Amino acid sequence: HNPSTHNQHAPIILGSESRTMSSAARSTRASPGAGGGVAAASGAPFKERFVHLDLKGAPPTVRYLQSLFPMLSSMGATGLLIEWEDTLPYVGRLKCVRHPTQCYSASQVRDILQAAAESNLEVIPLVQTFGHLEFVLKHERFSSMRESPQSYMDLCPLADGARELASELVSQVLSFHPGCRRIHVGCDEVFGFVSCTKCKKFVRSTPDGRTQLFLDHVLHVINQCVSVHKVQPFIWHDMLDSFSKEALVPLARTGVQVVIWSYTPEVESKLPVDLWD
Repeated sequence: HNPSTHNQHAPIILGSESRTMSSAARSTRASPGAGGGVAAASGAPFKERFVHLDLKGAPPTVRYLQSLFPMLSSMGATGLLIEWEDTLPYVGRLKCVRHPTQCYSASQVRDILQAAAESNLEVIPLVQTFGHLEFVLKHERFSSMRESPQSYMDLCPLADGARELASELVSQVLSFHPGCRRIHVGCDEVFGFVSCTKCKKFVRSTPDGRTQLFLDHVLHVINQCVSVHKVQPFIWHDMLDSFSKEALVPLARTGVQVVIWSYTPEVESKLPVDLWD
């Protein structure tokens, strides 16, 4: 990553993504001269500052990450949001999800987490459980759970086995993170949502069907995090934007942390103030 390619006032940046984390986990804005990354520790406006590591496509070597973490810590980062995707050594029926050449071994994952701990960086794993599931749904074994047969981006929430798949992804990811307190379950940019015949029928026949269908799936995942694994769940905010506050009450009651993200360098002007409420 070359920091000079991004606006120096962008939120926390690593790889090709920049996202702001809300409330207790909002990212800080970079201070001038900080190279476009994490703001300096002194005078940082937020208690917690996380760097989003999106490992899809070109995961760094363990040695590189071991050298990177102390630098991020020295620049003011307090944690890492690690989106492992297909780089974890999944087992059982998820074994086919492993990247054939770029998957870390279990011992390498432990080394990465140990390096983060030595730099006083909390790790929050991110596993997609709705949209952005191409790393799973591209495999023939899981193709019946696609929202659209032509696209392996989105999980159909009404497909047989869909909830079990989401639950298994959460369980396996957490199994690699002993002592983990928080997990991010994605749920952003579900572009194909309500594309299949089954979902369209549900939406037509159910009051506020689109909202209900989305929340039914998300609440299943979140309740698993809270009730079974005893961890605090996080989700991205964008798919919730069109929902009424009343519809979101059941979600709020779970204690889930909604995380606001944006690719814009001008966060304050592009995201309305009431969005943070």
